[in-house]
Amino acid sequence: MRSMKTTITLTFALCLLLAPLAAVADSATGYWNLPQELSDENVTVTFKVDTTWHMVDGKTSKLSGKSWLSNPKDPKSVNLDLTLPVALFDTDSESRDESLRESMAAKTYPEVKVHAAGVPDLCAPSHLDAPQAVCSGNIPVQLTIRSTTQQMELPYTLRRNGDQYVIEGEKTFNWLSFGVDDPSIFIAKVKKDVTVRYQVTLRSLSPKVTWASH
Repeated sequence: MRSMKTTITLTFALCLLLAPLAAVADSATGYWNLPQELSDENVTVTFKVDTTWHMVDGKTSKLSGKSWLSNPKDPKSVNLDLTLPVALFDTDSESRDESLRESMAAKTYPEVKVHAAGVPDLCAPSHLDAPQAVCSGNIPVQLTIRSTTQQMELPYTLRRNGDQYVIEGEKTFNWLSFGVDDPSIFIAKVKKDVTVRYQVTLRSLSPKVTWASH
């Protein structure tokens, strides 16, 4: 009996010693719950560009990709690959969409691609366990349109909503600088800047909190 009590006591003490290590590991990797596939179910990308007549709003569909950690022990090593098919860009006008596809040479360059390899200013996952906590910063990405790839930083905010993480942001850039043909006509000029808004929702391992930041 004494031997059994000693065994139980040692086991309990060992659990107490290992618990902090397990918490650190979970905080560093588990909360991001990566890798995850990206699709229309958890990613939305919209865009808008001004013209002589009015603001044109567009949306994307059938996007695909994945997000993963290049280093499972580093929560800042989040990688992302996202592909958006140009042929499915939708501005709610068939003729305008056809002009957009021609300007972007969709038959030759059918996809817009986004790649991210780490987020240096990303907060620790445990930071978002505090009520109403929000992280913000910039995600360094490579954006490829047609045959041109440019480095840029995407502003982001990151918050927790129950068992999900929600990352969103907005970026305005010169889309003609990617070699896109200017779709302007004599009576309607298209501005050179496009504003892109995105939202990515990723699952966490468990609903440790139920609040959401606004």
